[in-house]
Amino acid sequence: MRHLLEPICREGRLLGMGDEIEYRLVAEAAGFRIMSFEDLSRPVRRTWSVIIKRLLGKLVTDARYRRFLRDADASERIFALTVLRIWIAYRTGSMRYGLLTVEKPR
Repeated sequence: MRHLLEPICREGRLLGMGDEIEYRLVAEAAGFRIMSFEDLSRPVRRTWSVIIKRLLGKLVTDARYRRFLRDADASERIFALTVLRIWIAYRTGSMRYGLLTVEKPR
């Protein structure tokens, strides 16, 4: 799990990712009451499959995409590798996408 998530955070310029429990604790510490949590990982995972298919299609049909990936000055080219990592992280359950609904008590 760490081998997937650490590079995703680094390449995506994220400070880090928490899990459901960590986000619940942060919300409660801020004075919120947890109303619900919905795991949206399955539909989000399908999105990354579509992104990969489109990226691969462009790599095959558009030379500009291939040049971009070979260009050492293109700092954002790492995202192509990150896309694969994100897809694998969702497929293996290492990464989840959730909707935490909270309420601020009166």
